Amino acid sequence: SGVGALLQARGIGTYNPPAVETESSVPQFIDDTIAYVALFGLTGVIAGASRQMSFLLAGLSAGSRVVIEIGSFRESLVGIALLLSLSSYAIRIYLLWWPVWRTAKQQNDRRKLLFRKSRNTLMFLIGVSILVGIIGASGLLTNFVQQFILVYIDFFIRIGFVGFLVSNISALWEDEGTT
Repeated sequence: SGVGALLQARGIGTYNPPAVETESSVPQFIDDTIAYVALFGLTGVIAGASRQMSFLLAGLSAGSRVVIEIGSFRESLVGIALLLSLSSYAIRIYLLWWPVWRTAKQQNDRRKLLFRKSRNTLMFLIGVSILVGIIGASGLLTNFVQQFILVYIDFFIRIGFVGFLVSNISALWEDEGTT
């Protein structure tokens, strides 16, 4: 996040998509895509979800980010891209709150708590990120303000997630049913 934001601030890899009011950045796009894939995939792993479910969460995250970027190039695609991205987010909410949670409930108490913290932090901050992106794309925020808010949110998503994981790493290896 920091590297992508720094490169964007220096104008490296930036471009102005014709269909939206904000500036975009190739390094930030790559950084965000990798981070969101890792964070959502890892959240599935923390819950003890199957590989398929973890890959599905990761794939929906990547797809959502790619669709938004593609949609920014044509006005006729902006609405469709937004709908697809919001649908992807809704599907991830459903998956993390129901099927993945059912699997997580079978884990030890510390791992369940780690999953809930990770899931809730990730879903809240990604939701706020989407909201800021929509408001920014509509032209209600300057590019600087939008980028500042998004860098701040990215920082909290990554640092918060890593903090939860590092402070509770032993919970991933405890036997099921132990407290």
